[in-house]
Amino acid sequence: MDFGKTTYDSLQVKAETKASRYGLYALIGYTYSHTYDNGLSDGLGSLVSAPFFPLPNWSKLDWAPSQIDLRNSFTASVIYDLPFGKGKKFGNDWNNVTNSVLGGWQLTVIEKITSGFADPLVDSSNQSGVTFNNGGNGNNFNRPDQIANPYKAGPVAANPNPLCQLTVSQGGLAPDHLSDSGSTFNPCAFAAPAPGTLGNASRLPVYGPGFVNTDFSVIKQFALPWENMGLNFRAEFFNLFNHAQFGSPVSDISAPGFGVVNSTVNTRVLCSLD
Repeated sequence: MDFGKTTYDSLQVKAETKASRYGLYALIGYTYSHTYDNGLSDGLGSLVSAPFFPLPNWSKLDWAPSQIDLRNSFTASVIYDLPFGKGKKFGNDWNNVTNSVLGGWQLTVIEKITSGFADPLVDSSNQSGVTFNNGGNGNNFNRPDQIANPYKAGPVAANPNPLCQLTVSQGGLAPDHLSDSGSTFNPCAFAAPAPGTLGNASRLPVYGPGFVNTDFSVIKQFALPWENMGLNFRAEFFNLFNHAQFGSPVSDISAPGFGVVNSTVNTRVLCSLD
């Protein structure tokens, strides 16, 4: 029997403009959404969460943001035909050679900005006395205890680890500040549960780094002397501003570097000529 459950709610806004007189086209979209489920994988090979199925009241304990929950997503696409060449504002009287070289150029920009995905936190050193081997928890994970606000940097007095009484700059574990490139949450806000107990943290209590990317293209159309035929030159720059896209933080409280972002997920500036 399938016990899976999921919900998705969103607000979607779209704006589009076509100004053919000025050679401009723009499409802008924004989505604010919430996705919840009771333990589904994201299907991308990411670390699975620690559902408590099939314990009593598991459906309430496991109900949390989905691993594909993306609260904010903004996309903008702009195409601009440069006003140079025959039939344009500038260069309408150019000869064929000049027009072939300087006319017919087009610029495109695609901008993508999103918040981070929800991240599962687990305790691979499960000392609860409960063995999980099904329901998406084949790794037999427990969860940590949440003892403070994970989005507040600095020492956490309630954490029994003495290193959580000091900031990173002082040689401790508590982050001085939160950032996509360091710690997206305060790992000292979580502690390993006591032996014989289950962690009280939500299945996915925190969110990973956001995503910002700009792709840029320069396109030139060359007319050929045959009907309905042309030549297209395209120079494409992916991640134009060389913005680093960071991976998820270490999610296992029993692993070194818990809560620290130590990977990237994108290629730096890539140029393609076609």
